[in-house]
Amino acid sequence: MLAELADFLKWICYSKKVGAKILTGGDVSMKIEEVRRKYKDEWVLVEVLEEDELGNLREARVIAHSKNRDDLYRVLKGTRAKYTYQFYTGRIPRKGYAVAFYG
Repeated sequence: MLAELADFLKWICYSKKVGAKILTGGDVSMKIEEVRRKYKDEWVLVEVLEEDELGNLREARVIAHSKNRDDLYRVLKGTRAKYTYQFYTGRIPRKGYAVAFYG
């Protein structure tokens, strides 16, 4: 138990260093629509709690969120969640438009 707590604290410190916002009260489950509203225009890393019969995400526990997708990759390396999913909550460009990322 103590070793797990130490690992978790190391994970939080590492995650804060890379710039992702970690939810320390992460036992709160949310419907996917709530996640999209609360973390608008951000990348979100969640632990999947419930899917519908087609495999679409319905309910999740938010692990981290950030404006930068790379932050979530770094956090993902340290998470022990069994089944995770990451997605962008903002508007996706329409067909025919291109997006370039710099940084």
